[in-house]
Amino acid sequence: MINSVNGSIKERLLKKLKQIYDGRPWYGKSIKAILGMRDTPLPTEVLSLISHMIVWRSFTTAALSGREYKVELNTEQDWPPVILSSAEILADLEQSQVDLVAAITDFNSAHWHTKPTDAKYTYLDLCEGIIDHDIYHIAQVALNLKTK
Repeated sequence: MINSVNGSIKERLLKKLKQIYDGRPWYGKSIKAILGMRDTPLPTEVLSLISHMIVWRSFTTAALSGREYKVELNTEQDWPPVILSSAEILADLEQSQVDLVAAITDFNSAHWHTKPTDAKYTYLDLCEGIIDHDIYHIAQVALNLKTK
């Protein structure tokens, strides 16, 4: 769990989010490094995972910004069909990083331990969760690309 002992919650969340996206995470390669390992178009399975990651990054960004954004689990909203090109999906992923960093940066630090309306989790839980979610799915992407 991220706490404020060594830096603010916001600073620690931003550091972890940036490390897993394009830095040097403790577990290995970043999201951008894994996705940049190939010169060929990404397979549909990988694009599906990335699209799913974008959905939940958008959910988190909306919650932090005070906007409602609902996702029904195991639906096309949660797992959107791949209709965009690799380049478009990767651009959307990049934009989701910009948006998520901005939402965390702008978030009122007094509210990390409060819950969004009707939620069972705090804003801090949500941010820690999106980081875990990204790590989980980028590992699936890495395995998928390794087998192709």
